Amino acid sequence: MNRTLQEIAVEIFRQGEWGKPPYTFPNLPKLALMLCVRFPLSLRNVEDLLHERGIKVSHETVRFWWNRFGPIFTSEIRQKRAQ
Repeated sequence: MNRTLQEIAVEIFRQGEWGKPPYTFPNLPKLALMLCVRFPLSLRNVEDLLHERGIKVSHETVRFWWNRFGPIFTSEIRQKRAQ
């Protein structure tokens, strides 16, 4: 059974492995960026996945989070890998 990465991401996301409501603001950008990085999803695909979970954000919001929080999360990951 050949499935695309997007189908696998949707399945994992529906299973609730990304967290359970209520979503808090600090977790939302991390969740959205994790979807962008882990799976080759477009910003609109991430918007759709979040909408399925009841989170209404636009792809522009996801893009803003990418530009704003991406470098912060990257530095955190690099620090953890160095240890």
